[in-house]
Amino acid sequence: MKPWGAGLMRLSPTEKDPIKVADWAELNALYSRTRQLSLEAVGSEIDIEGTLYEEPVEADVPEALPSELSESLVASAAAEIKRRIQVSAGAYPFELSGGVIKASVDISYLPYIFCLLVADREFYSPGEQQSTRLFEHLVRNALNAYLGGEAVRFGAPRDTMPQGIINAVERLAQLTGNRKLSNGYAVNARDQDLGLDVAAWKDFPDKRWGKVELYIQCTTAQEWEYKKRDCNLDEWRGILYWPFEPILGLAVPYVVSDYDWARESPGVLLMDRIRIASILRGRDLSSDLCSWWEWCQERIEEGSQRD
Repeated sequence: MKPWGAGLMRLSPTEKDPIKVADWAELNALYSRTRQLSLEAVGSEIDIEGTLYEEPVEADVPEALPSELSESLVASAAAEIKRRIQVSAGAYPFELSGGVIKASVDISYLPYIFCLLVADREFYSPGEQQSTRLFEHLVRNALNAYLGGEAVRFGAPRDTMPQGIINAVERLAQLTGNRKLSNGYAVNARDQDLGLDVAAWKDFPDKRWGKVELYIQCTTAQEWEYKKRDCNLDEWRGILYWPFEPILGLAVPYVVSDYDWARESPGVLLMDRIRIASILRGRDLSSDLCSWWEWCQERIEEGSQRD
């Protein structure tokens, strides 16, 4: 069984984190040549410290997690997988039958598979720029679908927007119809993106001021909670004039637990893996700019060979 990332995913036996175990099971099913994994096998991979491991060095053999805790944790993970099936609106690429999780490697499930692989990649190649850029473009597509309006990737380094921050702000003002303030916040040429990765909006037919706008910070970082205020609306308030302030949002490739959702979402629109995948279900994501599926296929092959 291939470990997730470096195989050092910590799980507290008292917390019984079904989110991480479900992700780990999904990844191992995806990387398996048979595209399936017995959840019973997952329990045997959890040691007393809550670490998912594989074939530890003989001198450092960890003490096994008590069977009742292991069974409870696996049962919780199975319940989490069933929950994902129910709430993902058909965008979930796994099924659970007879205690076995089976993966469907099909392009129709691209958004979920891509986000899952990005989450895994953060464990062994954090900050890898290609996956970050591709994730931001996926979020751009999701926001476009959600609003039924327009969306642009503003994050640096830019590809479809002007490279320099000053010119990029000018372009954003033109696209959104918002006025750039002449005596407000002094944008510095060394500024990257001021925490704004994706901007989205939906105009009324009359194109006049006053519309729904979303300013989204995207992050693939494992400690994503600390990124939700990176997009500082106080700074942006001094750059552009909005009749109505944009909604601040955070998009992550992870599945966010109900506990974290309640704790982290006040004042911030959260978009996690399930929301992104369900919004994009059935959408044509073909693009000359982004090769999400090719990236996924490469990562799956890479994961299947990982020691």
